[in-house]
Amino acid sequence: DWLKSENNAKLYEEPPILAIGPRNLSGNWRYTTNCGSGSRLGRMKITGTLTMRHAGGRNYTGTLSNSQGFRGRVSATLRGRSVSAVTNFGLLIGKVSLKARVDDYKLVLRGRDSNGCSFYASKR
Repeated sequence: DWLKSENNAKLYEEPPILAIGPRNLSGNWRYTTNCGSGSRLGRMKITGTLTMRHAGGRNYTGTLSNSQGFRGRVSATLRGRSVSAVTNFGLLIGKVSLKARVDDYKLVLRGRDSNGCSFYASKR
């Protein structure tokens, strides 16, 4: 409502877009994966933690642990605000890929995985 006033709108300065890189992408993240009935997994919600470390250049590595008791190794690449990642869970499950984007104003990743599920992660 405050911005509806022309005088107030002139005073408003949009915050700068969050710079992203090794310093703020490395660390611990909490995530939620929501799968609908049309996904490979059927309707379910999976939560967990993701730990990322800078591996040089645009590359990151890490580990993922989820609410189903599975752990996987993560390999990710950052291009601009886009993240491409693969989690290798081993022989039982195999690999799951992810395409996500880092939000402009907060450390949040949003995207979809290769199972057709939505993915949301925020930095702890």
